[in-house]
Amino acid sequence: SNKYITVNTKPVSFTVSNASKKVTIEETSKTSIADESEKSAQRAGLIVVALVGLVLLYWVVKKKEPVKRQTAIQEIPLASAEEVLTPAFENIDADNKLFYAALQNGIWQFASQRVNLVGSISNKIVLKDKMTSLGIEEPISQQLLWLLEQCEAGLFTNADLEHDRNELLATTKLVLDKMTAQKG
Repeated sequence: SNKYITVNTKPVSFTVSNASKKVTIEETSKTSIADESEKSAQRAGLIVVALVGLVLLYWVVKKKEPVKRQTAIQEIPLASAEEVLTPAFENIDADNKLFYAALQNGIWQFASQRVNLVGSISNKIVLKDKMTSLGIEEPISQQLLWLLEQCEAGLFTNADLEHDRNELLATTKLVLDKMTAQKG
């Protein structure tokens, strides 16, 4: 409005003094980065120890008693003397190697099932020891070992053995049947 205006107010009172005003400053201490790192490391260590403790506790509780699974064990029927000697009967007119290999395999299969021989422990010495420990009479053991020796001679030599193959098979069947009767 391009003019001066005079404004009035009520009187304002104030006091002036020589005393200085004290200002209080609050001191806050800040922790250093090293102290913060140390505290964090301690917290992390406690967490790791707690986790390891929980895992060990879980392992101990779970390991108390293993869960036993019941599986039906089916007993495999033992092969009869006729069954194991069938390949030998089928190869009775074949050459020595085929006949004696079939006879030897049949004898070992039968004996292994009866005295529980497996894998690399299948040899004549172990077979004899097992038969003795099972109460199979000595003459039967000796006859079985003699039959195995005849098979080896037929397999590994070119000598013509003086055995009638039918008689050898009959003897083998008789020995295996005696072994079955002894073992039960």
